[in-house]
Amino acid sequence: MGLAWSIYSGRYDDEIEAARASDQKNVEINGEYAYLNFPADWPKERIKEVYEKAQAERLHHGGTEGTETGEQ
Repeated sequence: MGLAWSIYSGRYDDEIEAARASDQKNVEINGEYAYLNFPADWPKERIKEVYEKAQAERLHHGGTEGTETGEQ
């Protein structure tokens, strides 16, 4: 059985808005392998751009986002 985990991406009153936010975070993490709610909104070029930007930000921050103190 595979490893499963979840990431909090905010609280939304509208389920469509929540699904779009989920797509955004999923692309940032999984790139071309993301499972999307609205795949028509994500051409391959956009996926690549968003994924690469997120990877660069993670490298810049040392992969510490999500921790309170920045320590791992």
